[in-house]
Amino acid sequence: MKQTKSSTSAQEINVPNADTIRKKSHLPRNKKFFWIFFVLSAIFLGLGVMLLPVWENTSLPWNDFGARFFSLIFSIIIIFYIVGYLFKQIFKEQKTAIKILTVFEAGFFFAVAIGSIMQYFDSASIGGPGTIVGIAFWSRGFVYIVKAYLCKHEENDEYPLWMLIFSVGLVSLGSIMIANTLFTTSLVIWVVAITLLVVALIFLVFGFVSKPKVDKALKALKKEQKKIKKQEKELLKSQKRAQKLEGKVEANSAEAVDGSEPKALLPAEEKTDK
Repeated sequence: MKQTKSSTSAQEINVPNADTIRKKSHLPRNKKFFWIFFVLSAIFLGLGVMLLPVWENTSLPWNDFGARFFSLIFSIIIIFYIVGYLFKQIFKEQKTAIKILTVFEAGFFFAVAIGSIMQYFDSASIGGPGTIVGIAFWSRGFVYIVKAYLCKHEENDEYPLWMLIFSVGLVSLGSIMIANTLFTTSLVIWVVAITLLVVALIFLVFGFVSKPKVDKALKALKKEQKKIKKQEKELLKSQKRAQKLEGKVEANSAEAVDGSEPKALLPAEEKTDK
């Protein structure tokens, strides 16, 4: 008796793999690092909340974190201003008077930076940020005005009018900030804290926007993949049962040809076959 072959085999079933699903779906590859936005959002959110001045009158461990953090960041900004700008002006400037004024300016702000670092450790107390920034504006504007005067009277050279107006504006703004107590440390901390919270919200929105979305086509493919795998398992089981049954039928046929009485399938055997 010829063994019948099933027209469908497990190997002939086309099961979509992960690559096929990826190619057929609209899931972009360049959004796999979307979680970085959520991490940055959490970091900025934590800093913004801890910087809020509302904790100053509480007994929480971070009640003075805002003032300390601001002193440290302010000192770093001043050092970058000295190294990145004032030192370049000292080495680039050809006029001796301007160079001396810039050296004095760099020395003053270096002392302010040291004072900010000491204030971080509660070892000193310097003026508020409005006063220091006002002094920075006033000193820069004063240096530019002196430079304009030297260009006009010593070198008989024209100084740009817009630069002169800008210099006068810096001196005026600096004088207002020095005289006015509006720009306090608490106000600046509020501005920085709210800015960090807004940045955290922006990163959170970017995270949700960049998060890959599984579209309907991808869901359908995954569902079809599970369905085909289930059919594959059922087909393999049915093929094994059919092979066992065909083997027993062939054995009974061979016994009938030899003249012996073929064995009937016992209920126990049938149960075993099942």
